[in-house]
Amino acid sequence: MRAAKLSRDLGNADWRLPSRAEASAIVGSQAACKAQIPRRAVSPVLEAIRDDGLVGSYWLTSLAAEKSAESHFADFDEGGVDSIGRPVRLNVRLIRGGKPASAEEFRRDSARVDSSEAQHSRSEEKQAVEDARRDQAAAIVRAQQERAQAAANAANEARRNAEACGRLYAGKPVRFPGGEFWGRRDWVDAVIMGVGSGVASARVIGGTSIATGDGYGIGTVHERSCTEF
Repeated sequence: MRAAKLSRDLGNADWRLPSRAEASAIVGSQAACKAQIPRRAVSPVLEAIRDDGLVGSYWLTSLAAEKSAESHFADFDEGGVDSIGRPVRLNVRLIRGGKPASAEEFRRDSARVDSSEAQHSRSEEKQAVEDARRDQAAAIVRAQQERAQAAANAANEARRNAEACGRLYAGKPVRFPGGEFWGRRDWVDAVIMGVGSGVASARVIGGTSIATGDGYGIGTVHERSCTEF
């Protein structure tokens, strides 16, 4: 409809879509169409525009109902007038002139379509805002849950480390992971030298890591979290 109002084809500014009444006057009924071979509702009116010899369906001016998302169309092959949602791609054939009532119907229905589309656009914008707010609220909840989980994990780790420190004492023999050599994780034998707040120090006395050159030589002292021993 908007394209029809803006059309200036052949220097004329009164192009419009045909009304339902105008299309019904020439398209014929489905029952009448079925009696013809090939099935063509108005073969003398419109030439075929498709490779299969069919004329196709064309949009009309009128909406199916007030504030409806559907508009009427005329089926020039199967016959009859029906309605369908506007997102469907159909043909358009503009006409000019006609009775004043037809032109007035076009202007009235065009305004209704514009109003319906504007209302639909506002509804989509409102829905987009609501979706954004819902997503933001969900993100805040997820962030709170992640922070709570991180705090719980840190508390559990601190508790495990405190328990591990309580099992250590000076002179206790321990083993802990050393360096990695050719994809193999080596280990270190050591003796606990002292236990502090959450950490302990150990002096190396052996293990496979002493040969890797990663600082685990005999007599070296290493400070680690208690859970590593």
